[in-house]
Amino acid sequence: MGLISMNNKDPEIIFEIGQLYRNRIGLYRVLKIMGDKIYIEYLDTGKFDNLSIDLQKRIIANLTREQEIPGIIDKDRETFFAFVDECNNNYRSGHDLGLYKKIIDKHRNSNGIDPLLDSDDFFILVWDTLEAWNMNQRGAQLTSVEKLRESIRSHRSILRSLYFDKLYTIVDPQIDASISKRLHDLFCGLQVMESRRRIVGVSKTIHFLLPDLVIPIDGAYTLPYFFGYNKYDTSDESEFYTFEYIFQETYKIARRLNLTNADVNSNKWNTSVPKLIDDAIIGCFKRYGL
Repeated sequence: MGLISMNNKDPEIIFEIGQLYRNRIGLYRVLKIMGDKIYIEYLDTGKFDNLSIDLQKRIIANLTREQEIPGIIDKDRETFFAFVDECNNNYRSGHDLGLYKKIIDKHRNSNGIDPLLDSDDFFILVWDTLEAWNMNQRGAQLTSVEKLRESIRSHRSILRSLYFDKLYTIVDPQIDASISKRLHDLFCGLQVMESRRRIVGVSKTIHFLLPDLVIPIDGAYTLPYFFGYNKYDTSDESEFYTFEYIFQETYKIARRLNLTNADVNSNKWNTSVPKLIDDAIIGCFKRYGL
């Protein structure tokens, strides 16, 4: 993505050749910079255009405030699953996938979350997978396994109440305030990261605990897809609002495409409906070489 830094009002956008941005038409790649204009290609249609840099900056700022979803991956089911396949063919497939599949296997062989929360080995597996998913490098710092375990166990009642909810069967989360309230308490209460930024590590942890409900969020794919840049927030509460917005949008994608467990084939990363959506986002970026 291009360089975008946040001040108190709007993002400051610096257009770069080869980088991805979006306007109200869709995602586009910058091919040339010509004075006060950029020559671009829209990824969804392949059409080319010359755009005013100042106008595009204003549009991106407006979209950032409005938080409008781009809508590329959920154009139709065929497009969606083509991106899913792109992820499975071109995304990581080593140790980090193996650890993640072990977590999912434990869920699929459990009658509820209590047996997992009672197993110290499960927390070691979660911690190891977070580390394999880059949560203990590049400025990110995981808490200890012991702190992670105690923090998760302290939220046992919330996890029990959400465990059998699925993204594609719940009532609209904008209406069901109960789910949002419980996710808020879980998100803001979990102690996963020692570093300041929490949304990536916490959302991945929640996905490891509730794989059928919540998508894992990262700064390389998820945040740029939904916001047009790697969105940073300044507090736990503002991070939760970003998390909640993405949760609501993934719900809409699942409903729009009629995604159900019948679409989950357990091939590589295809482990749940939320992960299918995550796979499609990654596949979209892989398709366009980002």
